[in-house]
Amino acid sequence: MENILAKRNEELHKENVILKARIAELEQENESLQQKSDWIKQHSTWVTALEGESLILQAIGAEATKRSASYDGEIENLRLKVEIKKSRYNPNQRNKSNPTDRWAWNKIIGQGGGKNYKIIFLVGMANGKFKEKYKDPSSPYVIFEIPYGDLREVCTNLESKRNGAWQIKMGNNPDTVTAEASKKLFEKYQITVSELELKYKIIEIKKNAA
Repeated sequence: MENILAKRNEELHKENVILKARIAELEQENESLQQKSDWIKQHSTWVTALEGESLILQAIGAEATKRSASYDGEIENLRLKVEIKKSRYNPNQRNKSNPTDRWAWNKIIGQGGGKNYKIIFLVGMANGKFKEKYKDPSSPYVIFEIPYGDLREVCTNLESKRNGAWQIKMGNNPDTVTAEASKKLFEKYQITVSELELKYKIIEIKKNAA
């Protein structure tokens, strides 16, 4: 009988551990949803633009292109072509002992290197655990703005253009990333929606005044 009780207690303990882990996951999901809801209330004009592509296009004043185009949008009067890629945060399954959440953007220069743009915007779903570490803690997104000419500084698989090999993978905790490319993305290329709006308004004003 004692063996049966001990075995049952062990099973209950394991179930309790699993339940606690699931509760922690649900609390994190709830925090992310609350964060997103708060951000929507503060940015009511963006309610219809929650998908990363629409969000960026509206912020910079660009028009979306047809699906068959080699870029996602263009600011016509600046003749500026842009590409937009988005990513949720996904667990890094390779390191079982120390799992980390990360973003992954693939085919940065397109299938076979066929993309034609001047700037790429990477949009990552903000991780609620690290929201205070991002430039805009209230935003449900973390945005990176990278000129095409700088991609070699932050991409991997640079030796091949075959099958869209260029990619960017990085952890979403700015304090723990160790790769120089990831550090550079957070320090040099991270930008907020408000900063984008202001930056491209200034560029347009200067263009019109020239």
